[in-house]
Amino acid sequence: MLRQKWQDDLRQRFNIFADIVDAKELLRRVRLCLEHQQPQAFVCISSLEGLRPGSNWEGINTTNARAELARLLDANPSSESLSLFDLAIIDEAHYLRNATTASNRVGQLIRDAAKNLILLTATPIQTDSSNLNQILRIISHDD
Repeated sequence: MLRQKWQDDLRQRFNIFADIVDAKELLRRVRLCLEHQQPQAFVCISSLEGLRPGSNWEGINTTNARAELARLLDANPSSESLSLFDLAIIDEAHYLRNATTASNRVGQLIRDAAKNLILLTATPIQTDSSNLNQILRIISHDD
């Protein structure tokens, strides 16, 4: 539901046409960017759940789209010459608060591959300082 709301709001409020994608489609678009070695214009909406790789994603024998996307993001951090994402927006950022979760790890991968990052949440963060610190670490790149 939230993905559809983002798509509708972007179209209605900013005349931005975004595609709702899964890991396989986002992987295809990231590969195109890498093949051309220059930014490729696209606006995509996905869920953290849909992008989270399994626990063994770093092994090359794991060939599902989520694991392959995670490896590509990990191997291609943003630089002056190329960023896979110009802007990444992670809504419901409070789900990144626990450093041991797959959501936190995919948040870090997205952050590192993006030139700019925005974290959003409408949920009051009522948690201990270590969880809040994890969210701040995603913003500040302190790993």
